[in-house]
Amino acid sequence: MNIILIGLVMVTGWSIDKTDPEVQSVVQYMFYSVHAVLAAVMIYMFSRIWDTKDTRMLQVKDTYTGEWERMTVSDYDFGKWREMFFLKMMLPVCIGLFVALRWEMPLVLLVQCVTNPIVAWNAPVTQLYLRGFKEEGPLVRPWKDEVATVEWMREMFGLAREEQDKFLSGQNGTKGRKGQ
Repeated sequence: MNIILIGLVMVTGWSIDKTDPEVQSVVQYMFYSVHAVLAAVMIYMFSRIWDTKDTRMLQVKDTYTGEWERMTVSDYDFGKWREMFFLKMMLPVCIGLFVALRWEMPLVLLVQCVTNPIVAWNAPVTQLYLRGFKEEGPLVRPWKDEVATVEWMREMFGLAREEQDKFLSGQNGTKGRKGQ
């Protein structure tokens, strides 16, 4: 993500009059128009994946459970499309829209107008199905997850589970008090 672009949007957001209803409506219309175009692009990409119906098989490690599973390339691409659409775009849009409408903060909408198209443009699914890149190098499936948060959270909760098991079994590694 280009930090200079985000910084420019933030400086612009801080320099506008947030209390002016006309400015708020312009920012909202810009937000709605950018995301309407983005939704149309996502629907088009869904139809491109649907038309492909690639039946090659992949062996993919599930990031949440850590288990290996076999699936077709089309199923994998649909899964990545859903992840991008719902987790990386719709969730931030809903949270940002709630914050912007609840507390009248147009800066959140401006940032969403920039970050969501960048996320869509850089996604491997978009690079293959819309931008026409070949499946080479980093675009060979299965793709590496861009965000390490899932792995970090899984390890964190996995460690907590192990510690909880040790505690419940009485082998928590702590020594008792003297005299007991």
